[in-house]
Amino acid sequence: MDSIPLHIDASRALQSLDIKEKSGRRYVFDPVRRHWYLLTKEEWVRQVFIRIISEKVSLSRVAVEKSIKVNQRLKRFDLVIMDRQLRPFLLAEFKSPDINLNDQVFRQAAVYNSTLRVPYLLISNGFQHYLCRIDLETKAFTFLAEFPEIP
Repeated sequence: MDSIPLHIDASRALQSLDIKEKSGRRYVFDPVRRHWYLLTKEEWVRQVFIRIISEKVSLSRVAVEKSIKVNQRLKRFDLVIMDRQLRPFLLAEFKSPDINLNDQVFRQAAVYNSTLRVPYLLISNGFQHYLCRIDLETKAFTFLAEFPEIP
């Protein structure tokens, strides 16, 4: 994958995670879905990004783990940020930190985008982060080192 990494500072996001333990299991509070979720590796990545995103856009414009129909099959995306007109703007796919981010991960997110048609795509495993602008006509990716302005 010929790409550049997204530069983020997750230190404040990590400190703001609301975690509790119950019956020997750890849970994290999701401020978008307003519910406690089992703190899996992938959920940890998603929650860190939700905190980072909350500094850029109102969480009322964020959708988490919603179903969409792709090629007549139901799929579930990890996170979508909407613009001010509530059109999908950025699609995020999160993986566990032990998953290598490669072309296959980008292709999975691109399949979701065949329905959503967002101009930006983010993938992260918590340690590696890639953000790209998608030309919806040519399907070409341009990798970015910084988050775009969210209209």
